[in-house]
Amino acid sequence: MKITKIEIKDYQQFKDFTLDLTYPEGHDDAGKPLKKVCFIGQSGTGKTTILEVIKEVLAVFVSNKNNFNRKFYNEDVKKDHYTISFLYNNEKIAYKKALKEHNFSEYNDSGYVENGIDGDKVILNNYYIYLQAGMLYMQNASMLLDVATTKSAIENLYTEDENIKKENAEIRRKISEKKYFDFLQNNLNDIWFAILFDSKDYIIERNRLTNLIGRASIDNNIEAENRYKKEYENLEKSQKYPFQKLTNALNPILQKFNIELTSIFDKISDLRFIRLQTGTIPIPFEKWSTGTKQLVLSIMPLLGLDTKETIILVDEPENSLFPDIQRTLIQTYTKLAEEAQFFFATHSPLIASQFEPWEVVELKFKEDGTVYRELYYEGQNHVDNYTIFPQYLRWDDILTRVFDLDSEGTPEREELLPMALYYKAKIEKLKESAGGMQSPEFENTLQEYRKLANKLGWTV
Repeated sequence: MKITKIEIKDYQQFKDFTLDLTYPEGHDDAGKPLKKVCFIGQSGTGKTTILEVIKEVLAVFVSNKNNFNRKFYNEDVKKDHYTISFLYNNEKIAYKKALKEHNFSEYNDSGYVENGIDGDKVILNNYYIYLQAGMLYMQNASMLLDVATTKSAIENLYTEDENIKKENAEIRRKISEKKYFDFLQNNLNDIWFAILFDSKDYIIERNRLTNLIGRASIDNNIEAENRYKKEYENLEKSQKYPFQKLTNALNPILQKFNIELTSIFDKISDLRFIRLQTGTIPIPFEKWSTGTKQLVLSIMPLLGLDTKETIILVDEPENSLFPDIQRTLIQTYTKLAEEAQFFFATHSPLIASQFEPWEVVELKFKEDGTVYRELYYEGQNHVDNYTIFPQYLRWDDILTRVFDLDSEGTPEREELLPMALYYKAKIEKLKESAGGMQSPEFENTLQEYRKLANKLGWTV
């Protein structure tokens, strides 16, 4: 399921507001839902509000099926707060949030079909994942990477007790059937337990094969050794080990922190925590930087869940991350969940630079305090008519052209610029005059210019 359109008639700062979330004409995927969307704009323009609207609608779609045993009718369009249109298997579905009730309607080019849509047709096999800004600070971070409940749970992962095995299977079933994860309400322990559970059998099998290879080598049984090595290779190729996926995703980024995540665990009990280390020196969780925690905890859900047909909402992904990591962050997210649809809200020009212009939704205030979308194209919504391309701009150009900063820098820089330009012009004039370059005035002017140019970062 992908979102194709959002229409907000009257909700908070949004009045008669419409977003078309499909690729423009001239694009290879013209008319199809955007794979990723970036909301930018001044504080208060409603970036997070739109994420919340999407979340509320999705919460209805993924609710218990028993809630959909009746039909919902579209009775009064004038009372609607907002409408979100979805596309699933080329079938259009619209959800309307009214003042007092939820309304479902089939949607076609001529409008809403009056008889509504049966609840059984609502798609229930989809996740939404909401990673809110500040999710690290709203939870007990020291517990996030522990097991689902208590230390005994990790011991129970490899028990032979049939009753405990059944309990574990039930826990895993509930996690797999959960349709939404809002990480200000749902603890990441759910995802952590799922990763641990999926890793248990792999580690047991890997250790078994390692021991068998060692014994065969000692016994000089080449045939058996080769057979076990082949089984080991097949196990590795199966890519069923979540920790390996986690290391593959995170280590290229973590290495910029001069740390790395290890996926090698000698025994099941070591699984209790993710292991970060500098060289061979382990780093305890409480010593992790805020940026490291933010990165690991936001990526874990994308690895621990099946994100096919999932809608993922991420508020301020840049939190606590250095610019060089922000530069590749969106690519990291989208590669980990290639079949999902992403919605990001950001204040970071480095995040915005990773989007095509039709994927950027810049929100601005009208004079009456309501909000509109600033269009990056003129005339028809066609790829050839766009005038701003964030991914090709210099950082300073993104700040002025996309984020609408009205100056090149601080007030101090603005004050210094005219004097620097004055000295530069004076130097050029003295160069043109006879003997000007040999005059004391030229040398003094050049020295003053160099001082200012150095402060401004200019090459002299």
